[in-house]
Amino acid sequence: MESTTAQQKTVGTDTSDQVRRHRAVALLSKVEQLKGHCMGRTAVHLRISKLSEKGFNLHQARIIATVFETSLSVLEGEIYHLHNQDIVFIGLTRQLKALDAAEGKLASLLQDHDVSLEVLRREEILLRFTLDLYYEQFLSHIRNMAVREQRAYAEGTATVPEGFEERRPLDSKGLAELERLLENADITDLVRQQSACHLTEDLRSKPVFTEYYTSIREVERCLLPGTDLLDNRALFKYLTQILDLRMLVVLRHEASRSSKEMVSININVSTLHSQKFLKFDQEMPIGLRGRLMLELQYDDVFSDYKNFTFARDFVRQQGYRLCIDGIRLDGFSYVDRHQLQVDYVKLLWDDSWPRRFNNSIARELHELVQRNGSEHTILHRCQDEKIIRFGQKFGIQLFQGHYVDGLPRARGR
Repeated sequence: MESTTAQQKTVGTDTSDQVRRHRAVALLSKVEQLKGHCMGRTAVHLRISKLSEKGFNLHQARIIATVFETSLSVLEGEIYHLHNQDIVFIGLTRQLKALDAAEGKLASLLQDHDVSLEVLRREEILLRFTLDLYYEQFLSHIRNMAVREQRAYAEGTATVPEGFEERRPLDSKGLAELERLLENADITDLVRQQSACHLTEDLRSKPVFTEYYTSIREVERCLLPGTDLLDNRALFKYLTQILDLRMLVVLRHEASRSSKEMVSININVSTLHSQKFLKFDQEMPIGLRGRLMLELQYDDVFSDYKNFTFARDFVRQQGYRLCIDGIRLDGFSYVDRHQLQVDYVKLLWDDSWPRRFNNSIARELHELVQRNGSEHTILHRCQDEKIIRFGQKFGIQLFQGHYVDGLPRARGR
């Protein structure tokens, strides 16, 4: 099968019902023709249908598919669209750098959802096959897809891709209902935890503190199914303030369980000004306050710095610790924990860092770590060892993320 540019030849765009019903079957036929002619070819499968598991709605998934397809369009090869919105690309192995760039752009689009390239691959949302080595596996993979496609059409379930449901945006009525439910709900099952750890050179972890946070998708699923809580940013911001108050209860409980471990939650600056936080503070035993850390978002802090400083002075006087979270590349030169009077600063990794890094940014990061201290600078969203090694190169010693969660613990001193 001769390759053409993906932009010139896109398979599966015929609007006739007969062609739509047999997209995977047509792809299977093409793959069967490749037998004995696989040398120098690579295939990629973006499983848009699995993005529902990461909390994306159908509209978002279609945008992701469009962006990825546009990135692939400059490569030599063929793009195939399947009934469930999945994309399969068959191209040339010699274009791997360009393919890596397309996949990197995809990961950058998903970074705010805490979905990295490593996550895409580990959870088999993004699959890659070197066909001269794994042709038979790819053939079996496509054959199974063709069977599922035919079954979906036979059962009349191919209208909406599997796993997706059309969700309504959060409105004021839904927010009021959610507020009522959260007032009385036990949110224990909605709470997740993740430790920020000091890592040894051989990647053994020593927890410094444990962050507790709510899973928004679990809140959706359990309390307001069929609603997209992230769609309306203004209402979502108010929702986070409601969740703040519930998480304070969790914070008090977790701090009371241990006499040593430091625990933290994310919280809005506005919540620290509320009467309910004052009530929480009055009920908190003085001896526990030093082990409670309040994490404030970088954007929240600098959008109203005067309110931040007022709240900061109050909570520090009461004995709480503070962390500035959510610091991206453009915030490196502005963060000084001594001037901000906070205990930790947390940098938010995303997969665009290696591409965007230059001498100027590298110097800013080096100076940030020097200014704030290697034991007080945390690199967050660490999904693989390469990210950790990147941070260590600049002197960072504290890390947080899914990869860190799976590392063995260092032995006690």
